[in-house]
Amino acid sequence: MLRSDLIKLINDFREVSGDDPPIIVGSQAFHAFTDQMPEIARKSVECDFMLSSSNFSKRPQIDLTLGIQSPYRVEYGFFADALGLASVTLPDGWRERMVPYLDDSDNVIALCADKHDVAVSKFIAGREKDLEFLTSALASNLIEIDQLLERLGMAFNKVENDVIPDRLERFIKHLTSTGGDYELLSILRTYKRKYF
Repeated sequence: MLRSDLIKLINDFREVSGDDPPIIVGSQAFHAFTDQMPEIARKSVECDFMLSSSNFSKRPQIDLTLGIQSPYRVEYGFFADALGLASVTLPDGWRERMVPYLDDSDNVIALCADKHDVAVSKFIAGREKDLEFLTSALASNLIEIDQLLERLGMAFNKVENDVIPDRLERFIKHLTSTGGDYELLSILRTYKRKYF
């Protein structure tokens, strides 16, 4: 998603949702940290917004107006995914680490989850596209493995006990199959042995 597309989507989401500023919790949050987005995020046509509890009743309207099956997506080629707290796992304290996202006039138009908090949510989701995103973000030094694992520890109490070791194994297998960095694989294996 291009920056201009994201700004339009944010403004349209604000209008429909009533959240001002809205909160971005998916890969598009990386726009607040870099102009060099991972390719998988650049190709993505969705933006994950954390809908506030006070406006959560507007989710069906958001889906209809801005969602994946909406005319909006047909017209513009991108869409909004409105999520609740039950839909995404973020480390403790994530709200305090959010950063502002500015438009071209330096107005705050959204708040973005910290990139390492987003990385944890991707790690726990554990889909192939999430693992690809993490691999790309690590390879381009957008996130640091030590910081990712530290934040992961802050999410232990938010998931079932077997989820994180399973995701570690998935990520290790993914990196191995793609010729992943030996040092990174060693860090992940050591972390798994230490905690699981």
